[in-house]
Amino acid sequence: IYDTTSYFGANNINRLLITADGTATNPIVIRADAAGSVELSGPSSFYLNGASNVILYGFKFSHSQDDSASTDDIALRCHDCEGVKFSHNVFALTSEFTNLAADVDKYHSDWLGITGMSSNNRVDHNEFRDKYTRGVFLFLFGQNGRVVQNTLVDHNLFSGQLYQHGNGGECFRIGNSALGNAPGNMVMEYNTFEHCDGDREAITIKASNNIIRYNTFRNNEGSLTFRHGNANTADGNIFIDGNNGIRVYGHDHRIVNNYFANNPMTVSSLLAPIVIGKGTVENDLSTSNSEHSQPRNILIAHNTLVNNQGGIVIGYGDEIREIYLPQDIVVVNNII
Repeated sequence: IYDTTSYFGANNINRLLITADGTATNPIVIRADAAGSVELSGPSSFYLNGASNVILYGFKFSHSQDDSASTDDIALRCHDCEGVKFSHNVFALTSEFTNLAADVDKYHSDWLGITGMSSNNRVDHNEFRDKYTRGVFLFLFGQNGRVVQNTLVDHNLFSGQLYQHGNGGECFRIGNSALGNAPGNMVMEYNTFEHCDGDREAITIKASNNIIRYNTFRNNEGSLTFRHGNANTADGNIFIDGNNGIRVYGHDHRIVNNYFANNPMTVSSLLAPIVIGKGTVENDLSTSNSEHSQPRNILIAHNTLVNNQGGIVIGYGDEIREIYLPQDIVVVNNII
């Protein structure tokens, strides 16, 4: 256990600081003897800073999220990492949050964050479950106008984001409003999302050139949302028994081969299986903002929609602010 005051300040709790460098062929493995046999409780756990080719395997993280303010509201952070892998862990962090609206800001926490100049990292075969506070299970960020690169997020379970106080309760987020034009080249595949009810957006994509494919969305209030960014792809995902599907802003996206069934959406156009919005600006800005970029050149093809109250909505949005209508939207070979 290292004195991490140089990273977090003199008043912060020590963490298990990892700065080691393995190699691609001989990684450093920090693991439980058997997956799930080691539980890390108490105030905090790991902080990886500049680590490369390290594997964290088989832990149950049940420590508090409440010290996350010392790592920019991230409870377990991987900063400037290369080739790091989080595998077969359980994230079930705890908090003193009592669901009072007055305490929302105090207990804001993202649970696992990959930040800085990180690249080529993987998050696989983990469980993220039962979160009642603002913040996401998994956050991919960046710095200096760059999103972390080439992250693989696969075969994870995201279950129970139950935050009840408005915006900020997604299960997953990449980027932010200032990084929409930055390519992340992330692949998210073969994950399951269930009871992601803390926000209208279960997944928030705020970066460009990412692929979300072969995931299952079951019993969610939140949608897969291309909120900022361009050239993202939703391919082969399954949406069943939920109140949202896919919502899109920005340019050059592909929505193909997805399946939507038994989604009891209301008559609100926001809650249809596929929603193409309107824009408040023509293109994404490079500063922090709450604008919607005009949808242009969107392909909606080979999707199947069965027994849903709604279908495909093009042009959803505020009639006063959102003045840029969708352009060049191709809807072809879908079954409704």
